Amino acid sequence: MITNALQGITEGDIAEYLVNTPGFFERHAEMLASIQLASPHGHRAVSLQERQMEMLRERIKGLEKKIVEMIRNGQDNVAIAERLHRWTRALMITANPAELPEVLVRELKQQFLIPQAGIRVWGVAEPFQALPFAQGASEDAKSLATSLSIPYCGANAGFEAVRWLDEPTTVASG
Repeated sequence: MITNALQGITEGDIAEYLVNTPGFFERHAEMLASIQLASPHGHRAVSLQERQMEMLRERIKGLEKKIVEMIRNGQDNVAIAERLHRWTRALMITANPAELPEVLVRELKQQFLIPQAGIRVWGVAEPFQALPFAQGASEDAKSLATSLSIPYCGANAGFEAVRWLDEPTTVASG
């Protein structure tokens, strides 16, 4: 007769009852200790508490991995900020404006470990027009530079700017 009475009750009904009756397990605490669940690490049954501990351990491992990744990213960000600070400082203490492009490139290479870098500036004042950084930018290079809304990163399609580097034949991208 009991089975006939329970046939209409579903697992959903039981779950809904337990959700809506929060004091149930407080009044029947001995039931929690006797509940057995399948272990995800084998075919044996484990207690509810043991299963919860396994789930918490897995969650803690995941959180620990995230924390380690966040720490590593934070350390990388600090290193980048320090490099940027040193680069900016070198630019700011450059007293002679004619030396600024050379300092900019040298410090960029040194601080950010860039093997090659170059700079060309056009439209400079008369006293600076004979300096190396103000030489050799064709109208095509100027047009390309002014057309870019973001820096170009990709295959070297024979760009003139590559020839501004110390070793242009070693460059695979422009």
